Amino acid sequence: MISWKTNEPTTSLVEYGVGLSSSDFTDQTEENAELVMDHLVVISELTPAKTYHFRVVSRDKATNETKSGSYTVLTSRKRESFLQLIITNLEETFSWMGNVGKTFQ
Repeated sequence: MISWKTNEPTTSLVEYGVGLSSSDFTDQTEENAELVMDHLVVISELTPAKTYHFRVVSRDKATNETKSGSYTVLTSRKRESFLQLIITNLEETFSWMGNVGKTFQ
């Protein structure tokens, strides 16, 4: 999620790419054509635990375009759901029960 403010109503778009390069923006979000001053763009297709660079792009009513400088972000690693954490914990706690009734040779 990327948010920014503008001093006049503008559109919202984010250009981004993998790695630290500040000039190679290989992907972009769909432009939100609604003219607003408080912008919020969610990029859902990013890979966990990877570095990305991005910049925001805004266009006003007269189609004057402004691009921000480049920023870098490291996405967080993928987390297990709360339910999966509970199940894993129970499996580790009670794993000895799988050996009950087995004969050892």
